[in-house]
Amino acid sequence: MIKIYNSVSGRLKQIDSIENTEKGSWIHVVNPTAEEIDLLATNLNIEREFFQYPLDEDERSRIDQEEAQTLIIVNYPVTTLGGYDTYPLGIILTDKVIVTVSGQDPILLTDFTSGKVRTFDTYKKVRFVLQILFKISVLYMTYLRQISRKIDYVEEVLRNATKNEELLKMLSLNKSLVYLSTALRANQVVLEKIEKIRYFRIYEEDLELLEDTLIENRQSIEMSNICSNILTGTMDAYASIISNNLNGVMKFLTASTIVIMIPNFIASFYGMNVKLPLQEHSFAFLIIVLICILVIIITTLFFRNKKML
Repeated sequence: MIKIYNSVSGRLKQIDSIENTEKGSWIHVVNPTAEEIDLLATNLNIEREFFQYPLDEDERSRIDQEEAQTLIIVNYPVTTLGGYDTYPLGIILTDKVIVTVSGQDPILLTDFTSGKVRTFDTYKKVRFVLQILFKISVLYMTYLRQISRKIDYVEEVLRNATKNEELLKMLSLNKSLVYLSTALRANQVVLEKIEKIRYFRIYEEDLELLEDTLIENRQSIEMSNICSNILTGTMDAYASIISNNLNGVMKFLTASTIVIMIPNFIASFYGMNVKLPLQEHSFAFLIIVLICILVIIITTLFFRNKKML
């Protein structure tokens, strides 16, 4: 899918053909076919690889420059069925246009197409890049807050009852945090490099936006570390609780088996076909039963004293 936009009198206007692309246009490319990549590379005079790199889901954040072309790849967060993940977004800058490339349509770019972002202008390419990066940083923080609330909920559930379902949720959240924190650190490196790129002419009014983006990304990194540490500590604590509970159950079962085994042992002993004590006594059965009960009581008290029952 290829969509082309131009800012006209403060409003975003969509252009119907790549051949009509003007200077200062924004070209939004989502999951392009090989034919669409060839069309874009030919008409825009951009390296074909610049369109292919962001389509690789495992591509890491980085900056690549080729003559008058700059490719910025950053990873933005997305929600998945089991948690959270990240996908690469490519931003290609040339003297004429700015191109965004992704394997799936990023939700964060809909704010630009719907006119929700103030001071957005396709002609101001550097500011547009910074606005995209700021949106990504804010989105990371939003998802991390959601993860933090989910961790609190799972902890509350596990306090009342240890369920495998909740423990699996914690494992999924831990996996999501690994993805997010790794992408955040890579994005931080890209943000710090932007100031040093000669192509980027950052004006005074854009410096504040860049600084806000750096701060937001650092805060997201810190929050992801905090959530990861809390989640790891919680999982370790509940693993210890489960192990301790299992030990308690094993102690109880062992003590119960010993208590139950006593009358069985006495009954087996008196089942032998030999002369035994009290066998001629008229109250032999009652005496043996009372002895069994007495031994059971003594054994039970002993195990209770040892906190095994």
